[in-house]
Order: sequence, then structure tokens, then C-alpha cells
Amino acid sequence: MKASFEEEWLQIKNKLEGDSPDATIWKDACDRLLTTRLDDRYFQPISLIRSGSNYRGEGFAILTIQCSLIEFLAALRLGWNHKVGAQPGKNFQYGRSQDLYCGFLTQQSPFSGLFTDEDRALNFYKNVRCGLVHEAQTKNGWKIWAGSANDKAVDFEHKVVNRDLFGDLINQYVEIYSKDLIFCRDLQQAFIRKMQYIYDHHTTAN
Repeated sequence: MKASFEEEWLQIKNKLEGDSPDATIWKDACDRLLTTRLDDRYFQPISLIRSGSNYRGEGFAILTIQCSLIEFLAALRLGWNHKVGAQPGKNFQYGRSQDLYCGFLTQQSPFSGLFTDEDRALNFYKNVRCGLVHEAQTKNGWKIWAGSANDKAVDFEHKVVNRDLFGDLINQYVEIYSKDLIFCRDLQQAFIRKMQYIYDHHTTAN
């Protein structure tokens, strides 16, 4: 039986907090604590939804999952945790997700290649992310498609998000982040904070 996140964290934490853990230790930690978690809880379920697709609304479920992942990845990068009413960055917490979310989209590759300014990021945040999370629909004419590789992941002119290509961007980001984590001390410290928070608030429910 595969070890749980909680078991994995207890095994790895001391190594990460030791004196100058090497790249091998960080790669192992990322694989076991992040990549496996994302695959089990997000990427595999998305694949299952896509495999049975008859284009009757699956895109809403898929993109809602993807939008929640964006916020997690943004918070992970900073090692911040959500608390209602918290000031951004104070005690490594945030209360409103808008600035965190939009900043991530405009600053982090490969998303920054599409979200080239704050207006684009805010448009997506309000009408796609918030629409899906709060209203179970996109707003202001935004649509979700599943198209060919020739389409754009996010087409601002026609207000279209390609759920599959947007998922590819997330996968690309995770790959970039995983490589940077091995050598970047700021990312490492943020990773430890976030994983400790997840451990402290874990649940055994599926």
C-alpha cells in the first residue's frame, strides 16, 4: 500500500530541514509530496472525466478543478496559507485570492505568455475562476472548449478557454517549478511551510 502524505512528510521533513540537503533529497521530496499528490487528486481524475467526454458539460468540471489548482500552486510558491481576513503576506497568510491569483498568472511562465497584463488576468479571475467557483458557470460570455493543438489555451478576443491546452500549461508549470525547487532556497522554504500546513490540517477522508 502506498504511503500517505502524512507518512511521507514525517519521513522527509527532517532531511529537508537538515544542513544543506542536496538536490537528490529535494527531487525525492517533490516527487513524493507534490507530484504524486497532484497526480492522485487532480490529474488522474481530470483524465477520467476527459476519457468519458461526450461534450455535455465536462469542461466545467475540468476547468473548475484546474482553477483551484492555480490558487494552490500560487500559494505553494510563496508558502502562504489562506485565512479569512488575513493581510497578504503577514504570517505567510492571505485573505483575498485575487492579487495572489492574478500575480501568479502574470508573472509565472508559461501563464505569463498569455496573461500579459493585469487586465487579462483579472478578466479571467472574475469571469472564469470566480464564475465557476461561486456560480457554477462562466460569466460575461466566456466559453469552455476542447479543441485541437492549433487553438489558444486562452483566447481573450473570443472569450474561450481550451480546457485541454490550459491543462497543458499547468503541467508545464509544475515541471518548471519542480526543477527550480531543487536549487532555489526561497522556493524550498516556502515548500516546507506549505507542506507543514497541509500536514497540520490533514484529514483522513478521501
